[in-house]
Amino acid sequence: MSRQAAEKLIHQKDNITIKEDIPASTLIGRKALAPGVNREIIILPATFCDPAVGTGIVTSVPSDAPFDYLALKQLQENDPEIQQYHLDPTEIKNIKPISIITTKGYGPLPAQEIIEKYNITSFTDPKLEEENKEIYKAGHHTGILNDHCGKYSSKKVEEAKELVKSDLLDQKKADIFHDLSEEVVCRCGNPVVIKRIDDQWFIRYSDQELTERSKEQVKEMRVFPPEYQENLPGILEWFTDRACARLGNWLGSKFPLDKKWTIEPISDSTLYPAYYIVSKFIKNKTIKTEELTEEFFDFVFLNRGKGKEHWKDIQQEFHYFYPLDLNLGGKEHKTVHFPVFIMNHIAILPEEKWPKGIFINWWVIGKGSKISKSKGGAEPIPNAIEKYGVDAMRLYYAHIGSPHIDVVWTEDVVFNYKNTLERIHTLVEKLRDQKGPKTIIDEWILSRVNQHIVTIDHSMRAYDLRELASTVYFSIYDDLKWYLRRGGKDQKTITEVIAIWAKLMNPISPHVSEEIYNQKDLCSTSSWPTINRSAINHHAEAQEKMLLDTMENMRNVITLAKIESPKKFTLFIAEPWLYNLYKTLSREFKVTRNMGEIMKKVLVIEEFTPQSKEISKIVQSALKDPTRIPPFVLSADEEYTFFNGAKEFLEEEFKCTIMIVKAEDNQHLKAKAAQPGKVGILVE
Repeated sequence: MSRQAAEKLIHQKDNITIKEDIPASTLIGRKALAPGVNREIIILPATFCDPAVGTGIVTSVPSDAPFDYLALKQLQENDPEIQQYHLDPTEIKNIKPISIITTKGYGPLPAQEIIEKYNITSFTDPKLEEENKEIYKAGHHTGILNDHCGKYSSKKVEEAKELVKSDLLDQKKADIFHDLSEEVVCRCGNPVVIKRIDDQWFIRYSDQELTERSKEQVKEMRVFPPEYQENLPGILEWFTDRACARLGNWLGSKFPLDKKWTIEPISDSTLYPAYYIVSKFIKNKTIKTEELTEEFFDFVFLNRGKGKEHWKDIQQEFHYFYPLDLNLGGKEHKTVHFPVFIMNHIAILPEEKWPKGIFINWWVIGKGSKISKSKGGAEPIPNAIEKYGVDAMRLYYAHIGSPHIDVVWTEDVVFNYKNTLERIHTLVEKLRDQKGPKTIIDEWILSRVNQHIVTIDHSMRAYDLRELASTVYFSIYDDLKWYLRRGGKDQKTITEVIAIWAKLMNPISPHVSEEIYNQKDLCSTSSWPTINRSAINHHAEAQEKMLLDTMENMRNVITLAKIESPKKFTLFIAEPWLYNLYKTLSREFKVTRNMGEIMKKVLVIEEFTPQSKEISKIVQSALKDPTRIPPFVLSADEEYTFFNGAKEFLEEEFKCTIMIVKAEDNQHLKAKAAQPGKVGILVE
């Protein structure tokens, strides 16, 4: 083994001494007897082996491990390296991977398949690590050992792994060596290693019944991100007995079975949500610390025994808040804190009190590393609050990216979010200065806000903070800007919309929301906005979207025609029969996407028979791109009336004459190009 492994072993086994250092290069080309299969295998070089991990020696599995296959492939193609280690070129080049696992979604040699598929040639290629994890995950969950595996054939990988381990231990061909799953470095800078402590106390997390109950509960929980929910059963299965106490002068509770030990924080901190409920009553002196006996906790948490009268309020509080809806923590807790959190709750509490959800957040990083007290880069909270504002920082964290990716702290971007909130404040003040009658644009903004509530409710249920923030701070802002631009002035509408908007902001920017709410009650204590479905006006939304799209198309036409100052735009409204066709296609597309069936349904309608050739082209085009059919189709008269109503607005926007013409009254090619929801455009 490597020297690092030997030094770790000294801390775990008795009578270990290092007798001699042997250069690893002298072992290359020699043979090792593989335990279990009792077959000699050649020792080969590999640059990816880390002497600080495990024994420092890697058993090569080029059939299923992309790193191993790449190392073998590179060696076979590297004649100078073969000569350097005095290896037999024929023997090396004749080594073939042996298929041992049948894995769902892969062929007999997954590692070779992946290396060739992605043309991976370097150990630094990020795709190598990514695909390595995917193969291991797929193999663990779906892999079956094949006929090359003797008595383990037809066994699942996760089952065979335990059987092989058990057999090798029984045959004295293996021993237990404890190592950390990831590198851990002390604040002093030295690596942390596992040390055996005699008479150590453990919690039996390996208990199979507890493990199975925990895995079943994970299926019932809401876990974010979803891939962590997929991985949790495997983590729980892998989880073994853990030390629950430490010796020495540590802060913490004394271990009740042996007072010289102090309870290890990870053992009891995973039940802290339950203790949080109790701690309030200690602080307000409802109970004394001396009362925190086994009888007390049995009564409060387990409904056992007859508690004291003042314990009943604590018990009721516990019943009110438990089970825990959501436990939030950093990604570093995925394999340490959260498995213990689940198993401790399930081992101790009744089923109705088992946890309901877990939310994993990634890190805030700066210059490629985590921002923390120990690593540096952290700005004191009071300074940051004064510089950026609490609400701006909250909005930054919510919107900058998914909570399931690391956030790179960028000061300029935080200031941008501060400016966003200031723009919202300015817009609200401008809205409150408006006075005028109610028009169709008021129906539009009320419809849009209620549509946004639908999106926001969905985002909150999915814990999608980015979509939530995008809708609240940017989409609604843009809609209100458009509302003003289109002449919206009705104060009743404005007051209603601002109140809803403020409530939607409250979870992320509570201070700004209170400032713009401007009501007698507090925004934070008011009811969350509910969807007013009667206010949703598809007709008004379709009209305004059509106007926005038309304005964009008009600008594109100006650019293509290279006209700096147009004198006149003619907008052609499509022929009436096309609107009836689009409504028919909108219905039929919900039933089938078969060209023949759709044409059959359409052509039985007498109005469409003379247009059969043109209809065939339209249907073909719409099947390739269904977005050509608007989700809400107006009529020709409705479009004509709407654009005439918007004519003055368009003339003001484009500083030129606007003509609205029905395509049926004109033979111009642009008139023939007009479609429902998309006017033909002629610029002069």
